[in-house]
Amino acid sequence: MDSNAPKSGRVRSAAGRVRGVILSPQGWQKFQTAKQQAESDETWGKHFTQEDISDRAGLSLNTLARIFKRELGVDRQSLEYLFRAFGLELTKADLTSPVSSPEAAKTRRADPQQDWDNAVDTSVFYGRAAELAQLWQWIVSERCRIVGLLGIGGIGKSTIAVKAALGMQTEFEVVVWRSLANAPPLDELLSSLLKFLMPLYGEDPVIPTTLDEKLSKLMHYLRSRRCLLILDNAEIILAQ
Repeated sequence: MDSNAPKSGRVRSAAGRVRGVILSPQGWQKFQTAKQQAESDETWGKHFTQEDISDRAGLSLNTLARIFKRELGVDRQSLEYLFRAFGLELTKADLTSPVSSPEAAKTRRADPQQDWDNAVDTSVFYGRAAELAQLWQWIVSERCRIVGLLGIGGIGKSTIAVKAALGMQTEFEVVVWRSLANAPPLDELLSSLLKFLMPLYGEDPVIPTTLDEKLSKLMHYLRSRRCLLILDNAEIILAQ
């Protein structure tokens, strides 16, 4: 069942190399839920080994390792075999393209509809699959308007936020990242956001003078398009 031959559904990079596809956070969460249910029903909660899943899906251990790491793409058929083995149907929403290099991430960040400011680099990132899937569920699937990442300092909240935002950026028309680490005044923060957003809406970057006008214009922009606004270290502002 496992095959390394090129499939028509694969994605090719600009250089012509086959990149394949990986499970999106939504697809990963769907698979994990089905696997946990199967483990509960069949092995009284004991986790399946990769060998168990390999036999069940008819996939090689190498292919499974690529699927589970979710960094290097595989052919769509392999993902279909994996899903069928757990009674699932693979849909378009379950798939996404891998970001295979820091250069690819830099290309994304050069998008004129995006402003990543001083966001941390996530070219080396491992794990946190459950957290990324949960953020995808809340922000993309359920369209929650406000989501907070809470926890003590140093546990990687900023890195998870960047990784999640990069994964879901194609779901939004505009993506903006701002750090509040140095507690910038609200007036300064609003001006910074408007300087980026106003040209995107075809307006000259003439910043309103009052705080109320700035806030009103920002809210107008955020309502006009599907925007993802990430405020890093927001707890510093909330604590004041």
